[in-house]
Amino acid sequence: MRDLLSFFVLLILLGGCSRAPVNVGTIDAVVIGSDVRPPQLPIELRIPNGLSAGSPVSVPDAGLPVTFTISSANGQDAERYRYAVYYRNESYKFDESGPNGQQHPLAEENFYGCANGDDGAFSITSSPIAKEGSSVSTTLFLHSDPREEMPEASWGRDPRVGLYSMLLVAIPESAFGGAIPEAVRDVRKKEAGHFVEPYWFWLHGPGADLQGAIVKKIPDVFVLRSVADPARGIAQCGNTSADLEQFFNHIDPASRFNNIPVVADVLGNGFTPRDHDSAMCFTPTEKWASTLPSIADEPCKTVRYDSVQHALEIRNPSCADGLLRKENVGISTRKRYTYGRFRVHARLSPLLNDSDLWNGLTNAIWLIGSDERTGQRRACAGGFRPYGSDTSSEYRVPYSGYAEIDFEIMKGMPLCPERSFPPIYPQQVTDRNDPRSWLRVLPLEVQQQRGKVAVACTNWDLACPDPPAFAIGCSDVSMGARNFSAHRWDRDYRAVTEKSMELDDELFGPEGYWFEIDWRPEEIIWRIGPSLEKLRVVGYMNSTMTSIPNVPMQLVVTQEFHNTDWWPGSPYAQGGIPFPQKELLGRVFEVRIE
Repeated sequence: MRDLLSFFVLLILLGGCSRAPVNVGTIDAVVIGSDVRPPQLPIELRIPNGLSAGSPVSVPDAGLPVTFTISSANGQDAERYRYAVYYRNESYKFDESGPNGQQHPLAEENFYGCANGDDGAFSITSSPIAKEGSSVSTTLFLHSDPREEMPEASWGRDPRVGLYSMLLVAIPESAFGGAIPEAVRDVRKKEAGHFVEPYWFWLHGPGADLQGAIVKKIPDVFVLRSVADPARGIAQCGNTSADLEQFFNHIDPASRFNNIPVVADVLGNGFTPRDHDSAMCFTPTEKWASTLPSIADEPCKTVRYDSVQHALEIRNPSCADGLLRKENVGISTRKRYTYGRFRVHARLSPLLNDSDLWNGLTNAIWLIGSDERTGQRRACAGGFRPYGSDTSSEYRVPYSGYAEIDFEIMKGMPLCPERSFPPIYPQQVTDRNDPRSWLRVLPLEVQQQRGKVAVACTNWDLACPDPPAFAIGCSDVSMGARNFSAHRWDRDYRAVTEKSMELDDELFGPEGYWFEIDWRPEEIIWRIGPSLEKLRVVGYMNSTMTSIPNVPMQLVVTQEFHNTDWWPGSPYAQGGIPFPQKELLGRVFEVRIE
């Protein structure tokens, strides 16, 4: 475990509650890891592709010791018990029971496992239990892919971050027999084509009434979180233990646009809205530069760790060498995660100058997953529109491995526009000496947003129409007493977006800002704020109106040059923004997934 990828901290919080309707014995005196309450133990997972199947997390190297006392029924002596130790992620799970008391249809997606080892639950028998009770010891190993669903890519089912519980079950050897289904004894097995969630079986299902069974749930056992340390640098730059890597955007050939042949320092106020309007009007057609956003031709040119600022820098390069280019730049985590609160503290490049002119960048904090080996999204009965497919066709598929959740921040408007709503272009005229004939007068609703940028919160649900409140155009979604306006262009559009207008100086000021994507099994919450204690919600969606992804995704931070055809209503077109005379600098101070 020396070639490590992510840093995890395990916080043990002991507590307990029990439920066993036919409890003829007891489980008491549970000690996990240490008799210090609450003990704190470090845990590190830094294997390049996550944990391999069956490879335990070391807490410490020998695993996490668990000791408990079994007292038999009526103080009987010499009774042997078979026992099982299950664990489950509680922060990002579906309820184990559905409204009818049966197992919730999606509970088998929960992350759980059995600490008893390769031979399954109840494979271990205690020594004879004394009248006063006997101590039993075992070890909890937290595995990737505990149900062995992905033998070729076990890291696709890595342990989830968040709070874990433990379920202890003991049954007298004399009563064991064949009363426990194979899919409960061995979490790798299925029954009628589905996994049996052990917590449902023992707390609500047939196991709750199983004669002689002792069941004890310990709700707060440990918390797992991941901290990607920018100080470790970038993986492609010779840092094999790095938590982060340089991200290279896929460049869509359809994102090409014509650009004014101007190089200027927009953020340094070297270009104004008047310059923009003049260049748009009077640049001869043959002089416009055909432009496709680019990426670095090799790693490490545009990303580095600054030990003075204690930040990982991402730099959109300048055009000082005379080459007209707009180059995207970014970083991502090497590890992929399923669910979590993805938190980034960054000081990304400001987007506006003193005259409110945009520099052309879209700053983005986002999640992406597109590896079919790690499993496909939950089936969509109405069909997904495959990402990157022909938008003119009606082709749909029941499964897809693609998922994406975004913060995208640019100079936009807080409206739900019609698709035909264009950027506000100046009119082409011939009288250069009469600015009144070509200088734009921006609409009042644009002027009112001076100094502000649009924070767009987007879930790429691939147009799955299954959610009952799936809608086209603008529709409200509620989070408590708050309403958020969500927008989708049409039935085939692959994403749904919400916007809020925020001050550019606040989001990208010198102290940086926090951005959080809280991705849960049935909802997504977007938050921003100057500190973790002052986060506020700027976007919310749930499974009633959009398909929530359930496949592993990487966290990505980028500064990109988007074609503004993607953002109808933008007051400036990308093609009217100069090529950067100076590099555009962003800094990432901290990345944590909890």
